[in-house]
Amino acid sequence: MIGCSLVFSRKLLGGLAPDVAAGLEAGSRRALTICCLLSFAASLLGSGIAAAEYSAQTNYILHCQGCHGADGVGGTPGEVPPLAHSVGYFLRVENGREYLAQVPGAANAPISDAALASLLTYMINAFSSKEAGADFAPYTAREVTSVRRLQPDIVALRTRLVSRLRDKLGIELWTEGGESLGENYEMHEAAEVTGNLGTTP
Repeated sequence: MIGCSLVFSRKLLGGLAPDVAAGLEAGSRRALTICCLLSFAASLLGSGIAAAEYSAQTNYILHCQGCHGADGVGGTPGEVPPLAHSVGYFLRVENGREYLAQVPGAANAPISDAALASLLTYMINAFSSKEAGADFAPYTAREVTSVRRLQPDIVALRTRLVSRLRDKLGIELWTEGGESLGENYEMHEAAEVTGNLGTTP
């Protein structure tokens, strides 16, 4: 197709003055090159090849670190829970593993299911591997796909999980001044996600 276009343009330009024809042909080639490059880029985007695939650590920096901190200890008491030495505990109770992929900041993050699986695995290994236990298995893309978009009542689910950890394992999460981090965090998180989708898992 490109070759035919160039031959056709040369025939059209044949009746013009040589310098005019040369200038028009050069411009035509540049325009054709740009069109081809744009078409190629569009095909890459359509197939997903050009989509940026960052490492799990980079995705943590981009989507989580702003609130949870570089070491997972950050967070605003009563609003943002720490990840360090705590998030792994959720893997010890029923539905806790799924819950981590359904937290609004994680579920709505602008990354693929495979990238989210890697990110969750990174967070457990980096910040809470001891609490997760030696039998922790990395998240998989298929697993994340199966639970990420179910949209449970996240407030009620977290409350149940925190209660199970306390009642069955004697683990009290996110205490501040003797009180567990509760609904204030849930409402704050929901408001943040509504206003700025996908910024914090």
